[in-house]
This record gives sequence, structure tokens and C-alpha cells, in this order.
Amino acid sequence: IGAITTVFSSLIGLFQQDIKKVIAYSTMSQLGMMVIAIGLSSYNLALFHLVNHAFYKGLLFLGAGAVIHAVSDNQDFRKYGGLKSFLPLTYSVMLIASLSLVAFPFMTGFYSKDFILESAYGQFYFSSTVVYFISTIGAMFTTLYSVKVLYLTFLTNPNGPIVSYK
Repeated sequence: IGAITTVFSSLIGLFQQDIKKVIAYSTMSQLGMMVIAIGLSSYNLALFHLVNHAFYKGLLFLGAGAVIHAVSDNQDFRKYGGLKSFLPLTYSVMLIASLSLVAFPFMTGFYSKDFILESAYGQFYFSSTVVYFISTIGAMFTTLYSVKVLYLTFLTNPNGPIVSYK
């Protein structure tokens, strides 16, 4: 159930255009990872991932709120673009939080997510191996939508009407 939740939530998040919805579906995906850990009887790993998730997801929601406020309450991140120069601190915070979300090495999200996947792979049961591969695909989708949000929000040319960023 956790692996399916991880994949489908990540896949739905990949096709969203609302920055808050992408982050919300990301939360569902990470809850799937926690369910995987619980299903593997790795309760400490589930708690470790929960604590990590709380910190980096809080940063993502705060950053998204700052972006939405700066662009006059527009939540469609396809219409942002070029905000890195206007909101450099927000970009830095969201970059660090996104790196942790996608399990970039040496970030806290890497350790918790890697331990969960390693625990699934190390069970040597067919079902655990299937869970490992399905949840790895979900982790790849997580990387894709995280890069998409950062790129379209901060790194592209402005895509919408010119607004005065505050």
C-alpha cells in the first residue's frame, strides 16, 4: 500500500500546476514511504523520516507562501519564472528543502529515504523487492516534480504578466 501511495501521489504531483498542490501531493508520497517503513517493521525509520519530512516540508510551504505573496496570490507556478533574482533567500531555502526531499546525498532526507529503500531491498522476499522497485520509481517522480517547481518558479524567464515583486 505504501509503495502504491508513493508512486501514484508522485505521479499526480508531477502533473499539477498549483505550487501548494504539488507540495501536498509530495507529502502524500512521503507518507507512503513511512507506511513502507512501518510495513517492514522499521518503526524507527518511519519516525526518522517523519521528523525529516516535517522540517523540509515546513521550509517548502513557507517558501511557497513567500512566492505566492510576492506574485500577488497566484499559485500557478508556470506563470512565475525569474524569481531567483527577486527572492534569493526564498530560492536558497526552497533549494535546500527540495534537495532533502529528493534524497540528495548528505541531506537528511537522503538518509531516511535511503534507509527505508535499503530495508525493503534487504528483506530478500519477492514482495519486498517489488516494493523497493515501485518506491524507487516514486522517488524518481519526486525528483522530477521538485526540479520542475524550482525551474519554472525561479530559473526560467518570467512567463506571466509583469508584476511588481515585493
